[in-house]
Amino acid sequence: MKAGMAGVAAAGVLALLLTGCGFQGRRPAVARRDALVYSPNAEPLTGGPLGRASCAVAEGRWFDRLAGGPAGQVSRERFLADARAQFARMDLNHDGMLTSAVLARYRAPYLPNGGVSDGGRGGLGGGADKADPVMSADSHLLFRVTLEDFLAQAEDVFERLDRQHAGALSRADAEAFCAQ
Repeated sequence: MKAGMAGVAAAGVLALLLTGCGFQGRRPAVARRDALVYSPNAEPLTGGPLGRASCAVAEGRWFDRLAGGPAGQVSRERFLADARAQFARMDLNHDGMLTSAVLARYRAPYLPNGGVSDGGRGGLGGGADKADPVMSADSHLLFRVTLEDFLAQAEDVFERLDRQHAGALSRADAEAFCAQ
């Protein structure tokens, strides 16, 4: 009887230990109120001089600007032109490469915590555990993103957003970016 109780107690201790191992110091992914919202082409849409807005409102404004209004559409060509223009705005050194240091300088005016970067954890729609919308294009793991890398990622993003395979994005497609 005592041996049976000892086995049950040991199993209980083991279960508690294994439960603790699963945490690994990570917090659950939650959207932060002060996180930046980015366009599908990594343009900051909130923060600093842009103020605060929900992801859907910010993405809707971005779409309206590109499409000429809520009833318009954004073609693949227009989307890629926006990606090229956004790359040029972020390329502060004008050397054709984006690094985390260059991005930190570019994003500083938009950050709510005095210009201190969150290490890219702000993610696409402001979630805590999403990949950085620019550095995730570094498919060669060289710690830099070229225009070619950035445009390849823009093509992938366009394909994911173009749910109807129409070759153009609707406002609903743009707003769905928040859920990704």
